[in-house]
Amino acid sequence: MCQYPAFERVAAGEDPLKKIYQRLKNRYECKFVHKPKMFDEIACTGCGRCIDACIGKIDKNEIIIELAKTN
Repeated sequence: MCQYPAFERVAAGEDPLKKIYQRLKNRYECKFVHKPKMFDEIACTGCGRCIDACIGKIDKNEIIIELAKTN
């Protein structure tokens, strides 16, 4: 899973996303920013498996709702 340390490790052994906040940011930017720009659709299907499996008990829906309130 992309939130575990070393998931982003490259061939040289470097892990560019060492901190959990970096991995979380990368995940959401990928699903809700970069892929929509490239394919004109978000990359999240809304299945909720990531919420169930999250070791940090992070509910992305709550985060997105809170972020939407700030804009």
